[in-house]
Amino acid sequence: MKSIFRWIMLVVLIFIMTSSLLAQDLPSGVSDDRFAKLARGVNLPLWFWFGSEDAAQRDKRITDRELATLKIMGLTHVRLPINLNFLLDETRPDLLNPAGIRELDRALARILAQDLAVIVDIHSTGENQGGVFSARLEDDPEFIGLYASFWQSFAQHLAETVSPEMVFLEPMNEPVFYDNPEKWLPLQEQLLTAIHAVTPEFTVIATGARWSNLDTLIVQMPLAMPNVIYNFHFYEPFVFTHQGASWAGSLVIPLRDVPYPSSPEAVEPVLRLYNGAEQRGALIQYGNERWNREFIQQRMQAAADWAAQHNVRVICNEFGTYSVYAPMEDRVQWIQDVRETLESFGFGWTMWEYDDSFGMVIIKSGTGIPTFHPMVVAALGLELP
Repeated sequence: MKSIFRWIMLVVLIFIMTSSLLAQDLPSGVSDDRFAKLARGVNLPLWFWFGSEDAAQRDKRITDRELATLKIMGLTHVRLPINLNFLLDETRPDLLNPAGIRELDRALARILAQDLAVIVDIHSTGENQGGVFSARLEDDPEFIGLYASFWQSFAQHLAETVSPEMVFLEPMNEPVFYDNPEKWLPLQEQLLTAIHAVTPEFTVIATGARWSNLDTLIVQMPLAMPNVIYNFHFYEPFVFTHQGASWAGSLVIPLRDVPYPSSPEAVEPVLRLYNGAEQRGALIQYGNERWNREFIQQRMQAAADWAAQHNVRVICNEFGTYSVYAPMEDRVQWIQDVRETLESFGFGWTMWEYDDSFGMVIIKSGTGIPTFHPMVVAALGLELP
């Protein structure tokens, strides 16, 4: 009897050890096929985030023809930023706004019908429409519990309506936690654990603090749970990517025609235009750093090393340049350098964004048919329709 018992225990021990080794060999528990869905994508803001307050207008925001075109061009997914208050109703037991959920369901069905995967992104930035809630997560313990419960209800609803092979859950866009970035990590684990408690089959997206900064990603230990993809955003160098953007701070608001790649010689003509110490200092530093494709590769090498060390999957689901004041050819070169670098490291990517000031679309006619910028499309490695 004892020998039989020992034999059974040996079999169990071998099974546990084998399962553990297999788990170590499986990056984040996400299959190649599922991860490939996030290879190439674009963000679709101004729909459920900063979109029209009129439901009929929201329904017209992106046409089926546009979604089909994105697929034909070579994209594999879209990221759908959503304002929290569009879906959250704190007065209801399940915390879900029925009207918002129904509208989102229709949009997801339309996107999925074109064989595009979707990142469902509760998007925290934005001063209007109740969009800022990172501070509430930092300072309000009751809101943390409420937000986790909301995500459990929301994830359970999605489990009943969409396939986990095509829909990815991103519970928090760009958490800030600027003065205490480490505080974000246990809160993120709480959120992702709550989601997987009801829907373990869905892949969740984790990120670092300080607006999904690359540096805050690579100092964290990956979570001890499967089915996680890790994400960072890339808008470096900021003096180039956000030059002239009115919401981006006093440093970059006055900037115009900042070139890329950078060198002391390249920035000298622009440097002459500014007397302010803040702008001059930033431009001198930018020139001395000599930003180019190789410099971008060096920055992202840290993320590639971190991913290899921990055997995890990594994506960059925001990168882009403000198009109003950046020299067009330089903007295109930066997009191509970033995109090709991401692909060289095996990272999935999602450009910010479709048809606004960072977009790939020049203009849309009254029929909703877009005119794509051919240079931007080429920089992304896509095919014009």
